[in-house]
Amino acid sequence: MKPNLIDIIIPLFESKKYNSLPDSFNKYCEKIISKLQLENPLYIALNDDVVGTLQAINRMFHRASTITGLDPYEVFMRTDIGENDFSPERIESSFAEIRAIIHLDYEGFNNITPLISKRKIQEADIIGEKNEFNFAIEVVVSPQNAKNKSSSDKIIRWILGKLKNDVKVNQLRKTAEKLIKPRLLIVCVINTVSAKWHYTYEEYILMCKTVWDNLEKNENFHVSIVTGDESNNKLDDCVYPEWPR
Repeated sequence: MKPNLIDIIIPLFESKKYNSLPDSFNKYCEKIISKLQLENPLYIALNDDVVGTLQAINRMFHRASTITGLDPYEVFMRTDIGENDFSPERIESSFAEIRAIIHLDYEGFNNITPLISKRKIQEADIIGEKNEFNFAIEVVVSPQNAKNKSSSDKIIRWILGKLKNDVKVNQLRKTAEKLIKPRLLIVCVINTVSAKWHYTYEEYILMCKTVWDNLEKNENFHVSIVTGDESNNKLDDCVYPEWPR
């Protein structure tokens, strides 16, 4: 009989082997396990491979902490996840913001800072600097793990739906007003972890361009897709239009 997940994970946390995991995250894990949040993607991943999942998340927190200069607790806190918010969308959104930090670093950004959420003040998720331009950055994440290949039109509709129905573009503008030489960036994280498919880099670029065409058509506005997948030995993560030089 498979041991209870809670009996496995607590000794792992107590071992301090995963020293980049903040205590707040560990307590969150314990809660979703004890409350049997079976639809929570973090619960599903831990139940499938607890050690592998903790190793991957530990690496993610470590990298984000190194990039931002913030301790892992602060990185997790700034994703604005509540300690009792067990909805599948919320933990995916939290991880998407952390993945976006790592993506921005890979793309050559400096001074990457996740912003602190302030009550009644809607602003961007992150700010960062690239080539002397200051970016206000908003992160959106696919609502579920894409096990079956979605059409590019469906992905585009999802992104546009998130941006047109929410206040995310207005949040970007509000943050950009405070920046010198501002640019706006939407980072779209598509979760393809368990997918057996992926689009090519060129196809993702076309998706970014289509979203850009439908929203702003402004050289100061950028759309990026982040998957973490590779094709032809390069990451499929992309941006349109190209970064300013």
